[in-house]
Amino acid sequence: MKTLNYLIIITLSVLTLSSCRTTFYQVYRAVPSDRSMADKDSLVYKDENCEVTYNLWSHGGNMGFGFFNKTKENIYLNLDECFFVRNDVANDYYLDREFTQT
Repeated sequence: MKTLNYLIIITLSVLTLSSCRTTFYQVYRAVPSDRSMADKDSLVYKDENCEVTYNLWSHGGNMGFGFFNKTKENIYLNLDECFFVRNDVANDYYLDREFTQT
């Protein structure tokens, strides 16, 4: 019986200690191939219709983007077809999820 208790205590201790995980951030300096895209702390794509800003230094390393319409017309973004490619893996921008707060 004592052996079983010791075995249970050791097993629980190992499981408890092995579940601890530290969070770390890896920093990589991205240099755009087109210098016209570099703007202070962000990458910016501009044309006569819109401006797209990527702020990769935002809190938590957000891979999102800001979109500014320069025209008077509506611009529709089909987020189902928008992807961010990292390490040759395409990640969806749009996940069709809803957040509610009560």
